[in-house]
Amino acid sequence: MADGWSSSKCKEGFVTTKAGRISLTAVGPARQSGDVVVVCEAGAGEPGTSWCAVARLLSSDVRVYYYHRAGLGRSDASSVVRTAENMAAELHDLLTAAHVPPPYILLAHSYGGLVVREFIAAAPPRDVVGLVLVDTNQESTFATQQLPFAAMQALLSGLDYSDAIGLWTEHEVTAEELERVKNNDLITSPAAPGEVAEFQSSAAALKSKSQLDQQALDPYPVTVIRGNCLRDFKRAQVVARSRGNGTPEQWEQWEAFISRFEKNDMALVASPLYFQVVLQLPLSNATCAKASAEDAVSFPRSLGWLRDLL
Repeated sequence: MADGWSSSKCKEGFVTTKAGRISLTAVGPARQSGDVVVVCEAGAGEPGTSWCAVARLLSSDVRVYYYHRAGLGRSDASSVVRTAENMAAELHDLLTAAHVPPPYILLAHSYGGLVVREFIAAAPPRDVVGLVLVDTNQESTFATQQLPFAAMQALLSGLDYSDAIGLWTEHEVTAEELERVKNNDLITSPAAPGEVAEFQSSAAALKSKSQLDQQALDPYPVTVIRGNCLRDFKRAQVVARSRGNGTPEQWEQWEAFISRFEKNDMALVASPLYFQVVLQLPLSNATCAKASAEDAVSFPRSLGWLRDLL
């Protein structure tokens, strides 16, 4: 594979696809025929470089790919509506154009969870042999959380959300990695509003596929990693109040949302399907690899169990 997307230890560049030139990064050992690779999917409006530290930690053991979706970071904008289904098709096109064949382990955050599950829906069996969902949204997010989007946008207006929740100061990434993420965040991303605008329709489209009832990934492992979103929301709330953002009505909607979220969060933790692992950072690569291997076999082996957990 002379283009280096499967052989070079570290390669960054552009791949020409139907959506335009897409920025792709590959790190890790040279791939042998049949080797599993990890493909990372970022959240709505987020650059692919948000995965750079995770890719570094994994790259001693497995080849990892992350990319900027069309219209984000340095990738060309696409004229295609930014639904999760369309973005999943663009991911497939990217991997095909870069000559990165399956099998894949998909690693997703936030809205990226909808994208990778649409990828699974369209992929032949055994193309995807593992799924890791990191605080991802899913088809019932809107029904469960009743997100007050308009109120949230007003209250958080003018805030650097990452700064408000402490992301720029409370992290374990290198200075170079942090700079990469910040620099890509500053690049104009015309697709970001379009992705957010299609959030609800994408959730509805995914729900119609009934993946949670069909054991969609069986017999391969699904791992769900939960962060502390409630803490982040409350931190952002403090900053928003200090700036005098929002109307009383918008704050009432926000408080109701926080109350629902906290109730659902506590119910999740109390579920017999949930267990918590407290990690002391920083971790060595060996510790991460060992934990990942043990977790992969201890979690249920299909998407069906999510129906009860969520």
